[in-house]
Amino acid sequence: MPQKVIITATLKPMLRRKQDRTVAVIATFVAVMMLSCRPGGAFQEFRHIEARGWARDSALVFTFETRVPLRGDVFFDLRNRGNYPFQNLWIALQTVFPDGHSKTDTLQLPLRNGAGGWTGTGIGDLFDNSILYRENMYFMPGQYRFIIRHRMPVSLLQGINDAGIHIRQN
Repeated sequence: MPQKVIITATLKPMLRRKQDRTVAVIATFVAVMMLSCRPGGAFQEFRHIEARGWARDSALVFTFETRVPLRGDVFFDLRNRGNYPFQNLWIALQTVFPDGHSKTDTLQLPLRNGAGGWTGTGIGDLFDNSILYRENMYFMPGQYRFIIRHRMPVSLLQGINDAGIHIRQN
């Protein structure tokens, strides 16, 4: 016949503290898991462009790696100064996939609106734009490279401060 365990008054506070600690550990673990699994940024990286300008033959390379399949929206991020001399920015964006094949897209990124004002948000002389490149892109596990070159009609492009890529996980 199983024995009954009788908890005396002196053992109850010790068990309650242990239960409280266990609940606190579990609650912390659940909170961390919820924050790390929420939809959001899977990747974000910027490159600063030298003040003298962005050379036409200079590539910006971003490397992204995922260990699990995921879907996400890919954005091209750009920070331009008020002295940028054009209304848009033409870029060649090459994506190199984990299996080695690549795809290059030529994109026109509008930086001025129809009234001639800068697009994006800005304070002072800097304007930030986040432009959707690819929606709901599937990423199989592996390493991806995004290689960006400007395709403007000048060899040294003035007025671009920073450029980057970010992936928002769906």
